[in-house]
Amino acid sequence: MVKVLAFAGSLRRDSYNKKLARLAAGYAGAAGAEVTWLDLRDWPMTLYDGDVEAAEGPPENAFGLQELIAAHQGLLVASPGSLGGMRGLDHVRRVFNTVGALVLPAVVAIPHADEAFDAEGRLKDERLAERVRHLAEETVRTARALSK
Repeated sequence: MVKVLAFAGSLRRDSYNKKLARLAAGYAGAAGAEVTWLDLRDWPMTLYDGDVEAAEGPPENAFGLQELIAAHQGLLVASPGSLGGMRGLDHVRRVFNTVGALVLPAVVAIPHADEAFDAEGRLKDERLAERVRHLAEETVRTARALSK
């Protein structure tokens, strides 16, 4: 079974990005993936400081997070920002490309996220929900095909 890691770039408990990532995680699970939810609040790290690293070594959570990501064939990432997170996702895509990850070309932007979700965390706009479902399913299909 293909393993997918889902997380949001936001640390806030009631983050719209966490709602979106959880929604996508549910779709990935329905598509047959074993989904792991990652809350970055559980992996605290300081900003990179070469002096601290030289004196104390790299942060322990950096290695743990690296191992967790490596144990999964696919990632679903929700990133905060204006324009539905598009600017933030562009930077995240560059980082993943730099480390050799295959990044799917499709993205789903959720404009006005503060109004986009109902009380149960579902998207009010069915077309957006369908796009999130399609992207989650495509992530699972691609991860499955590449892990054979």
